[in-house]
Amino acid sequence: MADNFVQNIIQKLFGKEDSDRGASILDGPLERSKVFDEDFESWKQSDRATEILSKISNLFWNVKRNIVQSAAVFIYSSPQANGFYFNTKIGMDPGDFHFILDFYRDRVIDLGYSLYSSGTKYAEVPAGMQRIDKHYLKPLNSALTPDERIDQKYGNVLFELYYLNEEVQYLKCMVSVYSDRKYTKSLPFGDFAEKVLVPS
Repeated sequence: MADNFVQNIIQKLFGKEDSDRGASILDGPLERSKVFDEDFESWKQSDRATEILSKISNLFWNVKRNIVQSAAVFIYSSPQANGFYFNTKIGMDPGDFHFILDFYRDRVIDLGYSLYSSGTKYAEVPAGMQRIDKHYLKPLNSALTPDERIDQKYGNVLFELYYLNEEVQYLKCMVSVYSDRKYTKSLPFGDFAEKVLVPS
């Protein structure tokens, strides 16, 4: 029973195809206004941002190390993908989530990635209208290593911020790796999480 419950959560958060989530009625670029950009820059320099980012990081590592259990954070691990999500139960203002989405995007870019795409999708679901803002990032280049394999770094990175009826639900990160012999072995997800989540 418990195993089925956990599996259902994993499927809902990480495993379902878009077609299972609802009928997409609008899919377009994620656009940021000049006001948003200015507010984002101010937010990054604020004590509030430092406090929030520290809270997320501390909770993530405490859950990952089985020090605490939390309904606010879920960590996913498999041979092909690793990830996490945190929701509004983490105890912060929902208005900070969109800043965190862009903050993590910039952190990954600093790791040698390029922004492959950003978008917003609206879909009709049984509970109402779902909105997903996303950033998808790939390693900056596909330079071959001396043994002629493509350096995949940590893998491809996807951040998604979910809303339901315009209310924040959760922010998800998935890092998908290539197992093909054409690619180098991916770098450890723990190293990725430390560099992205730990406040500077």
